[in-house]
Amino acid sequence: MTPTECKARRRALGLSTIEFGRVVGAAPRSVRRWEDGSQDVPRSAEIIVTLIETFPAARKFMGIKPEKP
Repeated sequence: MTPTECKARRRALGLSTIEFGRVVGAAPRSVRRWEDGSQDVPRSAEIIVTLIETFPAARKFMGIKPEKP
């Protein structure tokens, strides 16, 4: 996942960097580094985001508000 994709996907989920970090198990500082390109986005974070985007039950499990209709 590119830095631009990371930021776009986080925003599409309606999450702050703090919330996104909590969901993928990373510090907010790491999320900022992923988004500015100074650190690669781990594959595990990409997989978690894909699961959350794909499965509404995963959103609920992770405590993320449902998508707006």
